[in-house]
Order: sequence, then C-alpha cells, then structure tokens
Amino acid sequence: MSFFLTDSQEDELNLFLDEQNRKSCEEQLKSRLLPDELSEIVKKSVESDSPLPAFDPIVGYYTISFTPCSDGNRIYAHHHINNESISLCDPARDNINLDIEDIKSLQGESLSDENISTDDVELNIIPDEISTEEVVANYGGPPQDLLGEMGINGIDDMIQQENNVNDLIIPNDDEMEALDLSDEQIAEIEANQNQ
Repeated sequence: MSFFLTDSQEDELNLFLDEQNRKSCEEQLKSRLLPDELSEIVKKSVESDSPLPAFDPIVGYYTISFTPCSDGNRIYAHHHINNESISLCDPARDNINLDIEDIKSLQGESLSDENISTDDVELNIIPDEISTEEVVANYGGPPQDLLGEMGINGIDDMIQQENNVNDLIIPNDDEMEALDLSDEQIAEIEANQNQ
C-alpha cells in the first residue's frame, strides 16, 4: 500500500513546517541551551529564510500519518518539537459541500415549523449521571492493564461493582476490631445496620 500527498497538500505541509520551524528556531535561540556551533547553524537557517530547528536526525522532527477510512485517507502532519498538528485531509471533517446558493438560502430564509422534521434527529443532551455500562457502550472501556492496577478483572467486574455500590456492607467482628473504632463510632454503625 502506498500513500502520497497531492501538490496542494505538499504546499500546505511546507507552509505548516515553515511556520512551526520558525517558532522552534526562535525558542531554541532564545533559550541559549544549544551548543554554540549548533546555535550558529540554526541562526543561519533562519537568516536564509529556511528555518530548520535543531533535532535528532535519527528520529526526525515531524511525522505524517495516513489513516485509511471509507471516504479516503485522513492525513495529518505532526511537528514533534512544538507538539502541533495539522489536518492535510480529513474526509470526516472536510466533506461539507455547500455552494453559494446553499449559503444564500441558509442566510436569507427561515424555515417554518412545518418544514422542519426532527424524526431522525438525536439530541445530545449531557445526562446528570452516566453509568459505567453506558460509557463503555458509547466510548469503549479503559485498557485492561489499568483495570488490573485497580484490582478489577475486567469491564464486567467494574460494571458489577458500580451496580453494587448501594449495597450495604456489614463488616464482620474481626473487621470491626481491626478498624479500632471508638465505642461511639461502633454504636453509630450498629444503629445504621438496624435501620
């Protein structure tokens, strides 16, 4: 599988890199952390209007990612020194095609209630509470290693724990003694158990 940039995407990438490189060079020169020889190279690159910051040539300073999707490739460039990214192509975001007539009609006329259909519209209202099960269904669950660190075997255990949160936990006599509670605290716990 091969990936490539169009001429306009290459132009956009070059403008992005030039802008980010200029920022990086300014910060590197301002910080005075570079060795003198390297600082001089960065300074000359800025003066020649081709800014190139100091970076590790083994790993580079930017990456381009191509992510195939049903409408084409999502293409992003990331400048690692500045931690900035740009979308060179994102069909999920870019495929909004309005012509001048569409824009005029949206600006000039309001729709009457009879022309508005909301049968296929799903309102995204933020709920007061959302369960772990709903979060997992909509967004996916946490990584298994994180669950392991929390002492949870899996997503189902996490959901079960949430469902049992209102269950009354009654400590046995040994647990009560290990808590080293005062007589007043023990009396309060026992009163709550009897309710």
